[in-house]
Amino acid sequence: YTLIERGHVRVDLLLNGRSPRWTAFLDMINYAVLLLWTGALAYEGWFYFNDAWRFGERDDSALGHVLWPVKLALFVGVVLMALQGLAELMRAAARLWRPEEERPS
Repeated sequence: YTLIERGHVRVDLLLNGRSPRWTAFLDMINYAVLLLWTGALAYEGWFYFNDAWRFGERDDSALGHVLWPVKLALFVGVVLMALQGLAELMRAAARLWRPEEERPS
């Protein structure tokens, strides 16, 4: 949600007084790093889910809850974050090529 609403803390030292293209370029780098991070996390998250599913992993409580739904939610959440990061990367690329068309706030 914070990514969609552009509510993350930004380094104003690098952005204030700069051109829209510079800001778009830095955004592209930022979202590319986000995609690398979410890719690695999704890769590992899939194996956590798959192992929990195949081996019927349960927690250590008296009720013995199955753990695969929680691990699946981790994987799905990371994939959704990666998709949002990809959308933001494409928006930044569009702003890089056409900086006069600012995104409405």
